[in-house]
Amino acid sequence: MESEATKTKELLERLAALERVVGQKQMEIDYLQKMIELASESLKVDIKKTFDTGISNGSASTSPNTPSP
Repeated sequence: MESEATKTKELLERLAALERVVGQKQMEIDYLQKMIELASESLKVDIKKTFDTGISNGSASTSPNTPSP
């Protein structure tokens, strides 16, 4: 059986690894947001606004659990 100290050490290592992943993902999000901002300025188009309004709800009437005939 593992001791409490060993379990705690493993959990702290796992926590540190997860925190690194979250930090990397946040950096990726920041990078992509900056790229969108720069592209919007360059193209003189609000890419976020243009993208958000183009979403279609054409499949909204079908249920995901409907069996196929």
